[in-house]
Amino acid sequence: MQSHTAIAADISVVLTKLQQRRAALVTQVVKTFVKKSGGWRRAFPDKEPAVPPFDLDSKQGAWCMDELRLLSGDIRLLRRYLGIPIEFRTRNRDTCSGVDALCMLLFRLARPRTYRNLRETFGGSGHRIGRISNALSIYLYERFHRKLDSLDRERLTDAYLVRMARAQYEKNGVMKNIVGFIDATVRPCCRFCLSVFLSKFTCFLALLSHLQATLLSAGNL
Repeated sequence: MQSHTAIAADISVVLTKLQQRRAALVTQVVKTFVKKSGGWRRAFPDKEPAVPPFDLDSKQGAWCMDELRLLSGDIRLLRRYLGIPIEFRTRNRDTCSGVDALCMLLFRLARPRTYRNLRETFGGSGHRIGRISNALSIYLYERFHRKLDSLDRERLTDAYLVRMARAQYEKNGVMKNIVGFIDATVRPCCRFCLSVFLSKFTCFLALLSHLQATLLSAGNL
């Protein structure tokens, strides 16, 4: 008669083979389902709320300037000047129009965004929008990185910078050494305020005094 140890070993071997066979069967079923469905995304779509597709023409100028920093007509011209194809496709086979891809990138660069913000604005999966905007940023870098690396000094010569500064001063009359604004907007910057600094420094000293008194009282216990 076999011992209990041998019987347990035989049962363990049989269970292991059954688990392997079940895993292989499940894998085969999933592969067949994905193939008949036309891909993994169609077989297992993202369970996210339906959002109307993005339409740049339906957006008002104020929304475009606040969220994209450009008007809709300027975005279409920018797409053509940057050489972005009419139909933009990523390596993951995510496809959209070149204008929509540029809007996604501008939307993400305007301010910090979450996947929920992307999904609510452009519809579909937030991960898909992230892949498209990342692919477009890589596309633009590979296309124009030489200008970024050299700071485009062949075109932005000293004489040209002086001419731009003079033109800016003649139009606005603010400062003579400004050649342009980042993304064409004027944003408030952080400035040093003595009153705020003194109030925070006083609170810091009070906190240190409280901690010192607490430590001294604990040492006397």
